[in-house]
Amino acid sequence: NELMRLSMIRAEWCRLLAERGGSGHEPAQLFLLGLFSLLDAMLDMPMAEITASLPLSVAIVTALNSGTGPLAPYLQAVQAYEQGNFLGCVEALQQLAIDSESMISTYIKALAWADQLDPYLQ
Repeated sequence: NELMRLSMIRAEWCRLLAERGGSGHEPAQLFLLGLFSLLDAMLDMPMAEITASLPLSVAIVTALNSGTGPLAPYLQAVQAYEQGNFLGCVEALQQLAIDSESMISTYIKALAWADQLDPYLQ
């Protein structure tokens, strides 16, 4: 359940960051990136094996499999923040032209959003 909750937080968090950034990336794509970012841990399978069977964009697959590509900094920022690596988080945000204050406010919003879903994740 905790992995599902965390993937939902990441999904909404990435979506909100996409809305804040000036990169022009589609928020729905970022939602999927965050949502699927923990599938390997949930299914106990390599991410590349999982993504090979899903109809995802190349950008999402590249970010999930190798941590590279235009969408990767979103996931890198989220993961760095979760791990308390604030310098890594700021560096990823700089690539996206997103200020660090947005990271905190979007995190709080993503947590509140996930809390509303919590009864359904039980």
